[in-house]
Amino acid sequence: MEGSSNNNKYHKRTKDSFFAVLKYNTLFMYESERQLDCKGIIIVSNHDVTIFPEQLPDNEIFTKVSSIRFTKKPSICAEMAVNLENNNCSNNNYYLFCDTGVEKEDWYFALQRSSKLESNDNSTDKQINKDKSLFDSFAMNHLLKTLYSNDDHIQTQWLNAILGRIFLSVYKTQAVKNYFIRKLVRKIKKVKKPGFLSDIQIKSVDVGDGIPYITNPELVKLLPDGDLDVDINLNYTGGFRVEIETEAIISVTGLKTIKVPLVLAVVLRGLQGKMLLRIKSPPTNRLWMGFYEMPKLDLLIEPVVSETQLKFAPVIKAIESKIHEMIMDSLVLPNMDDTSFFNSFGMGGIYEGEVEQPKQ
Repeated sequence: MEGSSNNNKYHKRTKDSFFAVLKYNTLFMYESERQLDCKGIIIVSNHDVTIFPEQLPDNEIFTKVSSIRFTKKPSICAEMAVNLENNNCSNNNYYLFCDTGVEKEDWYFALQRSSKLESNDNSTDKQINKDKSLFDSFAMNHLLKTLYSNDDHIQTQWLNAILGRIFLSVYKTQAVKNYFIRKLVRKIKKVKKPGFLSDIQIKSVDVGDGIPYITNPELVKLLPDGDLDVDINLNYTGGFRVEIETEAIISVTGLKTIKVPLVLAVVLRGLQGKMLLRIKSPPTNRLWMGFYEMPKLDLLIEPVVSETQLKFAPVIKAIESKIHEMIMDSLVLPNMDDTSFFNSFGMGGIYEGEVEQPKQ
């Protein structure tokens, strides 16, 4: 690791090189791996840890020219200003480099964690607040258990492991939840609701703890013009959960009706079926998918707000029926759903090998 402490706008890499050791919230820099001669100490918890330059494209964040920057936290600057006249905290920035990009990522995450620790507490049993973006151990165990559950997964074990691991990186983010909310809102609008229900609103989405797993893939065709068909078996047990709000219009007497507010949880506990994946010949920019027949569904629909709503079995039955109808209308052949793999910016396909993004 290399480091410096200047504050140039365009930082240049220095020749100072150290063997670095991170202990709790303190970074020690030694002359060599023997750790005999300490050349410097940085209290990481006194600093904010960021990548410099800022706002780099994702593919350039961990290149050799970027650095890990330590900037004194505002609270530390305020404390220093009490004791030092004309204190300028911007002169206390440090910039660290690493030999490789993959090593820099490790150091960056480790230093970020250290920056959130208590400055004056070296006890190892004190825990920092858990980052809500981290996956739960249950979710990882679910992935591992599925991958090694039976011989059907051997052929696609590597693929499901990669897809599952990527899912665990993003499944708690609001961006993923918003994606499914938008998707569900569009689907709900296309399905005719029962006459005794008002408009159905999405209250919240929990994407569950796993992805659909692929087994027994088979290449059906790949033609010279690019037409591609692949068959797969799809199996899902992730527990996708949606809370919906609506009102049930209940007839009390022959002349009077009342509206009863409902909050229902719809949980997809399981889905299984054989699916066709299709990419058509150019200029398509999307993957189409559809089941050969209605997949096996394991649905749980239950009231959330109060026990009195348990009496409304017809409401639950009607919603379950509409979910089946929605799947039939969008995901069972000849109907297929689609997802784009390249943004066409409204052009519906990829033309002349490239689509330029419209100017903002």
